[in-house]
Amino acid sequence: MKIRFGITRLYKVIRRNYLYIRYKFIKKIYNPTEGINYLAKNDAPTLIRALRNGGAKIGNNVDIQIPILFHQVKDLKKLTIGNNSHIGKTTFLDLSDAIIIGNRVTISMGSMLITHIDVGASGLAIQYPKMKDKVIIGDDSYLGCQTTILAGVKLGSNNLVAAKSLVLHSTPDSVLIAGIPARIIKNV
Repeated sequence: MKIRFGITRLYKVIRRNYLYIRYKFIKKIYNPTEGINYLAKNDAPTLIRALRNGGAKIGNNVDIQIPILFHQVKDLKKLTIGNNSHIGKTTFLDLSDAIIIGNRVTISMGSMLITHIDVGASGLAIQYPKMKDKVIIGDDSYLGCQTTILAGVKLGSNNLVAAKSLVLHSTPDSVLIAGIPARIIKNV
């Protein structure tokens, strides 16, 4: 039994080092977004290691369920995840600007944190120019599955965001918000 445990552990170490080396290669050959998304599909501990090495502030006991998707990864220093936080599968993190996730935050599967808006070269660009702004999620908050948080939103601490909500505006501490667009339902 000891031999099997040793071989299994050795395999995990070799696999994680291989994934990390491959991530560095993909990042160099293609771009940082492709490199980090390679890890975001394959191995959470190696992803956390690469995020930390790239300058992201990742707290203790952070649980990232893979796969997740990163967008506009030019500077990993824009990402902060507090202690004991959870990021669910298929979460989309747009790093055009900073994303700050507090301590003990749960972001359920399929959620999107969007830090920029760009309508491209269409005629709408006059009315809706390019814009980017950070997203801040306060401590002890919970985002239900498939929640969307748009650029410039600061969620207060101890917030509960219902599933499939679209959050357009910042909120105070200790509230339940829900809907499209999300509105304050009650204090918690």
